[in-house]
Amino acid sequence: MKFFFKIIFFLIIFTAKSFGFNKENIKEFPISCTGNVITEEFGKVIKSELFYEELILDTYNFHNRIDVISIRMIDSNAPHHRDSVYSSYDKNLDYYNNYQVLIMKSKDYKYKSIKRINSKIRLSLLDNTYIGNFRYKGDNGFDRKIKIEAICSGVDELNIYKQENIAKIGTPKNDDEKVSGASGTAFFINNNGYMITNHHVIDECNDNSKIRYKNKNIKAKLIAKDKFLDLALLKADVKDNNFIKISTTPPKKLRNIIVAGYPFGLELSNDLKFNSGIITSLKGLGDDSTRIQIDAAINPGNSGGPVVFEENGKLVAVAVAGLSKDKSEAINFGIKASSVKNFLESNQIDLKINKKKIKLNSSDLVELLESSTLYTFCE
Repeated sequence: MKFFFKIIFFLIIFTAKSFGFNKENIKEFPISCTGNVITEEFGKVIKSELFYEELILDTYNFHNRIDVISIRMIDSNAPHHRDSVYSSYDKNLDYYNNYQVLIMKSKDYKYKSIKRINSKIRLSLLDNTYIGNFRYKGDNGFDRKIKIEAICSGVDELNIYKQENIAKIGTPKNDDEKVSGASGTAFFINNNGYMITNHHVIDECNDNSKIRYKNKNIKAKLIAKDKFLDLALLKADVKDNNFIKISTTPPKKLRNIIVAGYPFGLELSNDLKFNSGIITSLKGLGDDSTRIQIDAAINPGNSGGPVVFEENGKLVAVAVAGLSKDKSEAINFGIKASSVKNFLESNQIDLKINKKKIKLNSSDLVELLESSTLYTFCE
């Protein structure tokens, strides 16, 4: 049986490669589902028992967008016949809710006078639920339904992997161009030269990051990093009294925000750019409570930049990523200020928290962001 599944998997790989896919971008995620399976005949429950099933989800990294390309059944105690592999190529695997809900459709199956019809299983990557419905009918009037309700483990690992890779922000690269460095946005969080940016912005810099400060390229030392939160702390030998204070007010939906940064690096211009929007959700992808969702545009190069409240210029989040624009619109994410605060305190960085209610006019807000937001890069 294991040999059979290996053959199926290699067929999937072969099919993927025939579409121009890279085998190295395919990653397996084991999923275990447990719950109940109920069998009904003629509308009456005749059996209710525990259910378990083991699956392998094969994912492919499409330029930092992670898609499930096939689902393989490894083991199950469900009392029904079903397909062993579901894939987008065989068109028995469908996607809903921005690829977060997977629908496995088994082909009609007939054994003697009994026919299985309308068989579907719904696996949600949002709430880890696994719901299946199978119906069997016979020429003699036989009518049986099987219902599955289960919760799956292993989905969180997939969601974390997706979140780490989804539309990561960085300098766009031409296919024929070799670029060893990376670029993004950073901002001062105190007057001692400490700056926040994203981990993935500096990940390949090998502590060779620089900032563009007052028309000069200045070395920025890596002080601390957190790959899980996607945060990094840099320090430059500069003193600047303009810095962004961390808000102590929890984010709320519909509050107006401003995103500052350098989308597409310096290719557009060396002028700091602003995008405005609102907070649309207090959770990120996969119910990630360390992030917020915003509708303000985030483009390559914005990563690591400040997301501030429009009314007072205080930090509400750090721009981190957006869903692929060909699959969504205005769905972007920021790391919550509370996570930034915890990250800084864990690394013994003294923060000047100002709880006074202040209001900034547009000119003051522009001046604050212009003086505290920086272009960061490595070569």
